[in-house]
Amino acid sequence: MDRYWYSAAARLGLWDTLPEALQNQIAPLYKRLRHYAHAVLESPEALAFVDAGPLSALLAVIDKLTIRGCPTLVDLDLEAALLEGPCRRLIDAVPIEDAPVVGWQFRRLLVPAQFEELLQATSELFELPFGPEANDGTPVHPAIAPELEALSSEEERLFIDQFARVFGTHLLKKLRRQVLLQDLVPQRLEEPFVRHRVDFALQIGRLRFVFEIDGKQHQDPGQHSLDIQRDQLLKSANWEVIRIPADQVRLGNIWPLQKLREKLGSARLERLEQLDKSSVLDLLSRSDLYRAAFYSWIYPMAVHRCLRGLVHLYRFGFLEVGRLQRVLVIEEDIPVVASAFRILHTYWQHLQTLAPEVPPPPELEIDVIGCDEIEILAPIEGTRRVTAPSGSYDLILDHSFWLYDGTEGPLEEELRPLPSGRYVRMRRAFGLREERALSWSSPLHYDLEDLERALMAEAEGRPVEMPERKSPRFGFSCSRFSESAISGRDSSV
Repeated sequence: MDRYWYSAAARLGLWDTLPEALQNQIAPLYKRLRHYAHAVLESPEALAFVDAGPLSALLAVIDKLTIRGCPTLVDLDLEAALLEGPCRRLIDAVPIEDAPVVGWQFRRLLVPAQFEELLQATSELFELPFGPEANDGTPVHPAIAPELEALSSEEERLFIDQFARVFGTHLLKKLRRQVLLQDLVPQRLEEPFVRHRVDFALQIGRLRFVFEIDGKQHQDPGQHSLDIQRDQLLKSANWEVIRIPADQVRLGNIWPLQKLREKLGSARLERLEQLDKSSVLDLLSRSDLYRAAFYSWIYPMAVHRCLRGLVHLYRFGFLEVGRLQRVLVIEEDIPVVASAFRILHTYWQHLQTLAPEVPPPPELEIDVIGCDEIEILAPIEGTRRVTAPSGSYDLILDHSFWLYDGTEGPLEEELRPLPSGRYVRMRRAFGLREERALSWSSPLHYDLEDLERALMAEAEGRPVEMPERKSPRFGFSCSRFSESAISGRDSSV
C-alpha cells in the first residue's frame, strides 16, 4: 500500500480561559498531544497531489488552518456540541459575552476530581485499546508487512517469544517491527538514514525503547560507525537503544530484557498491565472522569486529525467536486469522520463566499458503520448510520483513531468483501515524525469590495449595509478562521 504521513492536533478554546495555575498544568499535556497528532493515509492506489487550480488553492488554505499552532483551536460548532451535549454535566462552562473573542469560559469541573486527575485520565485513554481485548484489532504478535518479512531474521522471531515471556502479551501488543528510523525522530533525515529501519520499537507514553538484534556484520568498523550515528539520532529523540547480539538470542539469553524489567519496576509494569486489561469503552461506561477526558480532550483531537486527512483526500483526487459523492465510512472506534466532513465543508463554503472562483463543495451521502455507543456530534448533512453497505460508493474510508498504520480493523475484516469503490485507510502513525509542512498553490482572488465599502461607511458614521455572509461575525464556526481567510498573507499558502 502507498502511505502518506501527516500531523494535526487540536484543543478546545475553553482551555485557554483557565486560571494561570491550571494553564501551567496543561502545558505538558499539550506536548503529549503532539505525540498523538501523527496519522497515516494508506491506499492500494498512489497518493499523489492533483493540481486542480482554484480548488487546490482553497484546499491549501484549509490545510494551513488545520495546522496553525499544534494543538490548534477546534471548530466552534463542534465545541458547542461537546459542551452543550456530553460535557454538559461534566464541565461547567458558559458562552463568553461582550468580549473581543468568541467561545466558552471555563468555571469548574463538575466531576469529583482535581484538574490534574483529568489530565492523567486523558493520557491513560490514549494508551488503552478502544474496545475489549478480544476485539480491539491489535494482533497479539506484532504484525509485519509481507514486503518487510525478508528483512526479518529467525533471531527476531525468537526475540518476540522471549519478550512475551518477560513482559507478557499486554506489552507485546505494543511492540512494532521494522519501523522506519525516519518515523521515530522529529527531524527530517538525510541519506543514508532515510530508508533505514529499526528491528523493534516500543512506545508507551514517555517510555521509548528500540531493540536491535545484531548479527556479526555489526562488528564491521563501517557498520559499527553507522550504528553509533543511528543510536545518537534515536537518543536525541529520547529513545533508549538496547542492542542484543543475535547469538545471545539464539541461546535464549534474556538478561537484557530482564534487566529492563527491573529498571521499569514492578509497580509501573503492574499499572500498565492493569490499564491494558481495561478499554476506552469500559471506562466511558463507568467513569465520569474518563468521559470528561474523552469528550473534552480526545474527541476534538480525533475530529481535527481526521479533518486534515479529508483535506488530503480531496487534494489526491479521491473525492471530486461537481457531483454527488457517496462515501462509506467504517468507524473502527471513535466516530468522527462525518463531523470532520462538516467542518471541512463549512470552511469551504465560507472561503467560496470570499473567493467566488472556488467551486462549491459537493453534496455528500455518507453511510457510517461502526461504534453505536458514541454519538456522532455535529455531522455533515446527508449522514446516516447503517448496519451494512448499500450499493457502490465513490470512496470507502476505514478510519481508526487508535489503531496503528498497517493494521486491519476488526470491522473492516468482518465486512469483507467490501463493495466497489476507491479504498483508503486512516490510521494513527507510530513514532514522532512531524509532518506540518505548508502546502503551496496559486493565490486565490478575494472579492471584498462590498465588505470594504461597508467598513468605510461604518467608520464614517453612515448607515451600514454590511454583507452578512462576508462579515467576520457571520456564522459561529467562521469566527475563528475569518481573520486568516481574508488575510492577504493566506491567499497563497
